[in-house]
Amino acid sequence: MSILSVLFCLLVINIVGVVLAGIALGSSDDPAKMRRYTRYSWISTAVCFVVAVLGFLGFFLFLDHIRFGYGTG
Repeated sequence: MSILSVLFCLLVINIVGVVLAGIALGSSDDPAKMRRYTRYSWISTAVCFVVAVLGFLGFFLFLDHIRFGYGTG
């Protein structure tokens, strides 16, 4: 999921999730470590999606503010 979010959603900030997923896949001999890094990767992906949604909302609210001139008097 981390790799897909970087490729298709352009969430470049989720490179951390990709690295954590890679570490999880590389540690198949230690199941506890693999679960821990998989969980960290999912958390990183979720945080990146939340940041992206808030960024888009903020961007559109900013455009709306500029277009209609709210708060200008």
